[in-house]
Amino acid sequence: MALGGNMRLVVLGAGMMGRAVVYDLARSPDLRRLLVADKDLRRAREVAGRYARGVASVARADAAHPKALARLLRGFDVVVNCTHYG
Repeated sequence: MALGGNMRLVVLGAGMMGRAVVYDLARSPDLRRLLVADKDLRRAREVAGRYARGVASVARADAAHPKALARLLRGFDVVVNCTHYG
C-alpha cells in the first residue's frame, strides 16, 4: 500500500479491524510514524508487537475524552478510526 509520502498515522482502536489496518500500514514503505492507540493499553501493545514489531508505538486513548484525544492526535496526518461504534 503506497501512502504518498512520509505519513504519520494513528490507528485508533486495536480490535479486529484495528489489527488488520495496523498489519497493512506497517508494511508501507512510505510510513513515517505509526501509533496504535486503544482504551486498553495492553491490547494496543499486543497488536503493535504482533503486527508492527519495531514500527509502531502505542498509547492509551479513550474516545470518551475528546480533549485528551485531540492532544494525542496532534501532529499526525491521518487517523484511522477503528473504535467500536457504541
